[in-house]
Amino acid sequence: MEITEEFFNEIQKRYKELPEEQKVVIREFLHNSEASQIFRGVFGPQYDEVVRMVHKPEKTTTGLGAPV
Repeated sequence: MEITEEFFNEIQKRYKELPEEQKVVIREFLHNSEASQIFRGVFGPQYDEVVRMVHKPEKTTTGLGAPV
């Protein structure tokens, strides 16, 4: 199976549509589980690409420090 940009875009789209509670479960699994370490060894660098897609949302800054 070839992992394409289109594939990643579809995964990101589906992930964004999940409720926050489910996103937390996925992040915990991908970042902190024993299975995650095994998958990382099996899938190699492609696994890290998937993990980066489901990072925690960045905190938004308000006030003077907010981006323009």
